[in-house]
Amino acid sequence: MKRNDRYFFHKLAKRYNNRPEFQDFLVANFVTEDSVNPKWLTGDKAESNYKEWVKIQQSIT
Repeated sequence: MKRNDRYFFHKLAKRYNNRPEFQDFLVANFVTEDSVNPKWLTGDKAESNYKEWVKIQQSIT
């Protein structure tokens, strides 16, 4: 069975150059939102969730 959301994950992987940064992006959005749709991850809300999460992580360290 072929996944239909592969395109969106590929697009996101190209946006984030290294694996840890991409993983942080996914974690930030999965923690913040109740239901995450791969199409939604390419939007502005997902980016703002990630930036806010990075701010919080940096303030902790």
